[in-house]
Amino acid sequence: MREPKTWKLVPAAAVLALAGCATEPVVHVHTPATVATPAAVAVAPAVTTMGATSGTFTAIDRDFALTAANNNLLEMAAAEMAQRRTSSPDVLSYASMLYQHHSAAMTELSAIMRARGMGVPSVVPSTLQPIMNRLGTTRGGDFDRQFVTTIGLEAHASALTTFQQRMGALSDPELRAWAAKTLPVLQQHYAMAQQLAVQVG
Repeated sequence: MREPKTWKLVPAAAVLALAGCATEPVVHVHTPATVATPAAVAVAPAVTTMGATSGTFTAIDRDFALTAANNNLLEMAAAEMAQRRTSSPDVLSYASMLYQHHSAAMTELSAIMRARGMGVPSVVPSTLQPIMNRLGTTRGGDFDRQFVTTIGLEAHASALTTFQQRMGALSDPELRAWAAKTLPVLQQHYAMAQQLAVQVG
């Protein structure tokens, strides 16, 4: 499998709005009433929630779980923003898919983290908030380009690198299984973003 191109997130970082140039506030992720996934979008198989067992994480496990959780929150928050700022049906479809997949992944990961006595974040962390702020200043075609580049490509490339570099060092069997199941979904998201990038310019 070809290694994805490595993109870097913004340094020091990761549906109506009032004005196209307004900056979005810190986002608490919630499930919208309806999130439609058009038939044209390829959706990964339904995720079966794991039955997390009690135990403890190593320092490496904790760091990976927290990083993955924060990445999920970023993807979900950005996907929600896309519903009110995009001008492209294709970007809207992609964002809806991202929300569904990352929400399902977050549900599973949260159960594992809680079973290990680890707190689960519920808001995009301050290190990633600049990404949301930047997206919040755009609308229409400008938003579409920023969203596909920053979320579709950069964020997924960073997540893929994290998974590929750290999965082998994970000690917790359920966390390893979750990571192994999630990796192909991230690869799918990245490949789709590459196609979208051509469309939105």
